[in-house]
Amino acid sequence: MGNVKIKCEIEVDRQRIADVVCSGFEGGIGYWATITGYVPPPKDADLYVGREDDRERGLFKHIDYPMCEEGGGVVLGDAENDGKGFDLTANGGGRVTLTYAGIVKGLGLMATKHPRHFSNLVADDGDAETGDVLIQLAVFGDIVYG
Repeated sequence: MGNVKIKCEIEVDRQRIADVVCSGFEGGIGYWATITGYVPPPKDADLYVGREDDRERGLFKHIDYPMCEEGGGVVLGDAENDGKGFDLTANGGGRVTLTYAGIVKGLGLMATKHPRHFSNLVADDGDAETGDVLIQLAVFGDIVYG
């Protein structure tokens, strides 16, 4: 008898996603990537959607820009190549940009291809490794490093 395949929809708290992305930047991706720049969102974009409280507070570009649905992102370069482009990208050596659309895509890949990491994220047990996996899935579509 074969396995049973089901599809389900899971709503994930935006703050939890932002926390995991933050963990990825602060302790997960440093062995393969470095932040080389930012793509600012539109001036009228709401950068505070999904935060734990309504108070406007300091801007955290590495979190707020890629979590902004209206646009924005964090540009990543190869940590072992002084922030220059990655040799493995589709264009043969470019930098990559972490965006909201990429994060959503990465969450879907994480849920289907790396369920242990997705389970950790959903259970609020994500860490730097979880963030590393999510960021790689968001920018490369696969786990390339580690």
